[in-house]
Amino acid sequence: MDGTQAVLRERFDAKWERCAKTGCWLWTASTAGRGYGQLRVPGTRRNVYAHRFSYELFKGPIPRGMQLLHSCDNPGCVNPEHLSIGTCKDNLQDMKSKGRHLRGERNARAVLAPGQVEAIKVLLNHSGLSQVEIGRQFGVHQTIISKIKRGERWEHVRPDLTLPSTPIIRRA
Repeated sequence: MDGTQAVLRERFDAKWERCAKTGCWLWTASTAGRGYGQLRVPGTRRNVYAHRFSYELFKGPIPRGMQLLHSCDNPGCVNPEHLSIGTCKDNLQDMKSKGRHLRGERNARAVLAPGQVEAIKVLLNHSGLSQVEIGRQFGVHQTIISKIKRGERWEHVRPDLTLPSTPIIRRA
């Protein structure tokens, strides 16, 4: 370990505390976006992510283009035992499987509300309207309606399919 690495290791060790309950090593110093710890490299203006530094310190290099996944789902954790290497796709699948992805109303850019999606799903199954017509009614493109129908968007919204005896929308 060269001098810079030794200084970084000393600074690193002074900036985390072990959580007895979770086993996480919680970063207590400066954080970057989304709560990831960061550590200044001495003699430079460069910061490194604390979890990446920890992984490389204890387990070895991170292959180029790869990401680190937190098994504990805590971005402030720097425990190398909670970190594993994966692709961007692995990281996204992990996030989705744990319900942490921005879906539906949790996405700030969402145009539709859950009630509207329920209505869209009912219309898709019972109105005879085309996807284009439904899209126009809700101010979205047909491709959004198609993705809702295929379960690629808003798959978590389940409409109440107890329908009234009269049609919801009649064709003109």
